[in-house]
Amino acid sequence: MERRAWVRAAAAGLFLVVLCAAAQSRARTFYVATDGNDSHNGLAPVREKGSRGPFRTLSRAARAVRAGDTVLIRGGTYRASSTWTADGTEAGPITVSNYEGEPVVIDGDGFKIPGGGNDVLLQVYGDWCAVSNLEVRHSSGYGVAVHGRHCRVDNVYAHDNWGSGVYITGWHGLLVNCRASRNSLLNEKFRPHEGTWGFGISACRYPQYTTIRGCTSWDNWGEGISTFESHHITIEDCVSYNNQQNYYISDTKYCLFQRNLSYFTPGNPIQAYVTQSGILIGDEKRNPASSDNVFINNLARGGERNLAAGGNQLRDCLVANNTFVDASPTAGAESSCVYFFGGRATGARFVNNIVGQQDATAVSRLEAKGISFRRNNWSRRPVRGCRGTGDVLGDPRLLKTGPAGPGALTVEWFRISPSSPARDRAERLSEIREDATGTPRGGKPDIGALEAPDSRQPARPR
Repeated sequence: MERRAWVRAAAAGLFLVVLCAAAQSRARTFYVATDGNDSHNGLAPVREKGSRGPFRTLSRAARAVRAGDTVLIRGGTYRASSTWTADGTEAGPITVSNYEGEPVVIDGDGFKIPGGGNDVLLQVYGDWCAVSNLEVRHSSGYGVAVHGRHCRVDNVYAHDNWGSGVYITGWHGLLVNCRASRNSLLNEKFRPHEGTWGFGISACRYPQYTTIRGCTSWDNWGEGISTFESHHITIEDCVSYNNQQNYYISDTKYCLFQRNLSYFTPGNPIQAYVTQSGILIGDEKRNPASSDNVFINNLARGGERNLAAGGNQLRDCLVANNTFVDASPTAGAESSCVYFFGGRATGARFVNNIVGQQDATAVSRLEAKGISFRRNNWSRRPVRGCRGTGDVLGDPRLLKTGPAGPGALTVEWFRISPSSPARDRAERLSEIREDATGTPRGGKPDIGALEAPDSRQPARPR
């Protein structure tokens, strides 16, 4: 009996494998083209015989797909919204991309499409969907929204949308190599538009185990890159500059925020209208109350605050081996390189950070309680509550190599010289084995996000 049961189970397993393989073999490729027709079958990139040819609209393709299918969009501008509801699978995801490198633009026709301010130009509800290589612009609401689980958004450029650019709410998602600029135009110069706050790129509204990686966001009238109302989010290797707030972390638990670059250029278009922060950590709803977040190997320059964090939002958090420099004095007494506003933190550590100012702007402002400070390199003496054991006082001596204009600043600008007082002075932390470029930290790590040049070893491939 046991042998017969085993044979039946093995046969059933083999049948499932064969069934899955057969399903994969039936996967189809659909095409969409500006000169197509929704009465076509969508199975050819150009019109052939009879009904064989591309669809005209993305909505028609969205109704046709099933697990394993691919949609390839011919180059051109498509002035219509679409909603994708079909589910892919791990073995057979649904893929939506451009055709053979042709540039594809999804356009809201002068902010007329999709309609209301909370509507979305390209919206995905299905699981296991991958969207890539698209430009999305001029939406009357949001640009791109992804709600399904295990979805990927790759190389999407969302810009000049009335609402936010790109966001993901589903679990186990990935936003990679995306760009966002001049979104949330409803807030431009704080004119009295309908709507609320916005962002360029975000993982928000209850996602879990989702990653934002290698993305760039600039000149957005809201946050550049953010996460809120979320758990287990990773934001890494991103660049955000000249937004209202470059990075915003709110109502978030177990966030890993690492190797990100933030900067503001003097006189940027938004500076006259708001106090700008490189990294802003603060809860709006305490849903969940922020805790257990890690901020390591990040670099920030400019803005009225490089780091602004509330004490209540730093519970059981680590802020370590970051480089914060040259906050702008344009907010007067409100300007400070690092600013810890009200509330009480427990288990919060601020360790191994460079905090530097070349002018008279305050290096620190402290209103919060319960933060542990140690082994930081301050360019001059901070306020009393920020002083800690093993601190280093003095100019960190950044090399400041390369251009520093919009879209040009790189992490190398922040590297310390071999004679920096931050050399070999950091505390070894189990959470940090490499610097912001992947260079191993070694037995005597440097304070800040980057190891000095003469201590560099070949970076580990990523």
